[in-house]
Amino acid sequence: QRTMTLGPSSPIHDWEVEKVTLMNECEEYRDRAESLERKIQEDRTTYDRNTASLLREVKMKESLLEKRVQDIERQLMGQIQDLQRQLEAQRNEHDDEVEELRTRYDHALVTEQKKHQRRLDTMQERLKNVVSSAQNSDKQGEQVQSLKTELARERSQRAQDKLEWQTRQQQLASQNSTQRDLSDKHNMEMQRMRELFMSESHQQSMQHEARIQNLKSEYEEALREAREQLETEKDVWAIERQAQVDQVTRSAQQEKEQAIKK
Repeated sequence: QRTMTLGPSSPIHDWEVEKVTLMNECEEYRDRAESLERKIQEDRTTYDRNTASLLREVKMKESLLEKRVQDIERQLMGQIQDLQRQLEAQRNEHDDEVEELRTRYDHALVTEQKKHQRRLDTMQERLKNVVSSAQNSDKQGEQVQSLKTELARERSQRAQDKLEWQTRQQQLASQNSTQRDLSDKHNMEMQRMRELFMSESHQQSMQHEARIQNLKSEYEEALREAREQLETEKDVWAIERQAQVDQVTRSAQQEKEQAIKK
């Protein structure tokens, strides 16, 4: 067709072939670059979508975790308050019982002491009368001895009652101390449970946050590597293309110079 229209065909120089080859390669490079850019854009879109989905999931889990923490805290505080109310009721009941026992025992002791005192006074008066009217008779001596024995017995009984009262007071004091110790141990256990619960909740929250940060870091690292790969390939393509352009230019220049010399 070229021969028919334009006469004898002109020779096709090598630089023209190289130019066409270079253009084809440039087109191929451009297609590869566009394909890689599309892939990066798709990865970016996927990353954004996954990140948004992850953040929604995180917020939902955080909300559920916070609600769960609040529910458990509310339940725990309710149990603690119930235990405290029970402990307070038991303490009040114990205090009332102790006070009632102390009042009854004190009243009984005072009554018994008064009775013993009256009997002592009576016996002392009788003993005084007998001694003052004594005439050294055996019968009066026996009465005196009997009164002395009864007086000693009353004094011994009074001392024993006093000792029992002191022992009872010590027992009541020991019960109060034991009750306080139990109350302190209960409060310490409640505090330990609260601190343990808060520590576990905080640790779970920190672990959850660490997993989220790791996922975000992995996505960002993958995106950074893809961008670096694209930039590296672009630089390589640019260098190769420029080298080929320079080669074609040199070849064309050499052919022109040879043609001029001929």
